[in-house]
Amino acid sequence: MKKIKNIALSLISLIAINGTVAFASNIDRPFTKFSLPANYGNCYSPTQAFKVNNTNYSYVKPTSMIGTSRVSFWISNTSLQPLTGVIDLPVGSSFNTMYYYSYPGTNLDVRLSCENAEYSSVNASVTGLVDYD
Repeated sequence: MKKIKNIALSLISLIAINGTVAFASNIDRPFTKFSLPANYGNCYSPTQAFKVNNTNYSYVKPTSMIGTSRVSFWISNTSLQPLTGVIDLPVGSSFNTMYYYSYPGTNLDVRLSCENAEYSSVNASVTGLVDYD
């Protein structure tokens, strides 16, 4: 009886751990065809609640670009104030880290911000993934 109880507890623990890993790895948020206005105009995503404790970074990964070969990314708050430094990325980059100037705390609304890193008189667009971590 004790052996069956130990096996059952082991299975429950294994399921709980695997479920947590699966949930934690599913936090990438896609963004699709963000319009990058001409003349270095900025584009902002809708806000997303930043609720993870003890984290001072977010990740971004561009997967496709139209009308440009590089895009500048940063994280800003609801007032469009930058919270991270700017990183310029080419298409096909792996996830890149954007560090916050200071720990943003929890329950802060943040948004992905971007612009065409190349001067252009026409609009461009970018698609990719963001992980506010």
